[in-house]
Amino acid sequence: EGVDTDRTRWHGVVRDVDRIREFYRGADVLVLPSYSEGMATVLLEAMQAGTPCIATDVGASREVVIDGRTGWLIQPGSISVLTEAMRQAMALKDEDYLRFSGECIAHLNDNFSAAVVNRRLEELLREVIVNRN
Repeated sequence: EGVDTDRTRWHGVVRDVDRIREFYRGADVLVLPSYSEGMATVLLEAMQAGTPCIATDVGASREVVIDGRTGWLIQPGSISVLTEAMRQAMALKDEDYLRFSGECIAHLNDNFSAAVVNRRLEELLREVIVNRN
């Protein structure tokens, strides 16, 4: 169970997609300090809503979060590094925040849209078939 403060609120498990989208749109930044991830869907969802992310450099996070453009990519295990990234995020001027937000959306559209992912999958499959023969 989470603890509510003046800056955070625990919502428990939320499965309603529209409500989840509202959370992303209402957030200033998403923080994902993990020691292990694959392709974290939460990063993709947040960035599609224009929410910059602070994530540890594990799994595929570096494919999604571009340090200094779409958020902050930090090394896992350092509270001081995480704290500094959060301070930087909170100190962004409006125009810088809007730039980060726009970069999030553009990066997702350019690299993770259904059309792009399908094209990459098709190319990979063709390569596997060619190399197999």
